[in-house]
Amino acid sequence: MKEEQRLLLLTKLFEVCPEAQTAQSLVQRFQQIATGRRAADFDVWLRDVAKSKLPEIASFAFTLGKDRAVARRLAHRGVMSKPRGKSTG
Repeated sequence: MKEEQRLLLLTKLFEVCPEAQTAQSLVQRFQQIATGRRAADFDVWLRDVAKSKLPEIASFAFTLGKDRAVARRLAHRGVMSKPRGKSTG
């Protein structure tokens, strides 16, 4: 599928289901927080998820929010960063 077609489909989806756009935005922000070591943005993200009233994302966020170790890891290395050490490949 071409990028132009993908964007058109997303635009139509977001018109019919604004919650899909909210979900996309929240997921993208979490990815940026996780990969960019932006722990300071984590609590703001948690509040925004709670306001979104999207139960699937809220459940995920609630679980992460309870585990303060997640926030510490976000601050130090980023959740999605590769582990240090010897290469296995």
